[in-house]
Amino acid sequence: MQRRSPLDRLFCAWRYQEPLDAVIHGLKFQDLTYLGTQLASELSRLLPQDLEIDAVVPVPLHWLRSWTRGYNQASEIARPLARRRGWRLEDALVRRRSTPPQSGLDRAGRLRNLHRAFAPRRRLDGFGCEGKRLLLIDDVYTTGATLEAAALALRSAGATWVGAAVAGRTPRPKY
Repeated sequence: MQRRSPLDRLFCAWRYQEPLDAVIHGLKFQDLTYLGTQLASELSRLLPQDLEIDAVVPVPLHWLRSWTRGYNQASEIARPLARRRGWRLEDALVRRRSTPPQSGLDRAGRLRNLHRAFAPRRRLDGFGCEGKRLLLIDDVYTTGATLEAAALALRSAGATWVGAAVAGRTPRPKY
């Protein structure tokens, strides 16, 4: 029996292969944050003009990884995308615990790794997820474990629609 994804829609700009893998690596590990603006530009072009959302939500890093890296690569894509489209940018999620990197894990390992890793952020400014249409932003979709875990957290806070947009998607394995 197949389970239903908590994501209502997935938008992807490219396949995650050469040369995009080098671009993502530069954004993620070499402080080439300007690449986020370039990726956001393509995502903006790809997304339907009539897409109605209440906020763009970058997939968060754990505070320690964010502090070590100095930035969140998903935010470097989400911020210019929101600005370009006139959408609200919200850090509506927190990463509750530090998880080992997902690379090298299969889908089951990734799901275990991210179980209950995200939670809705407690807000003082009145923004809540209840009844909202939210668009998650991340750099790469591999197995979907990260985006699905984040979407579940947003749904638990009452979001009625959760989509995701990514720069790249790994090619599906051939079984």
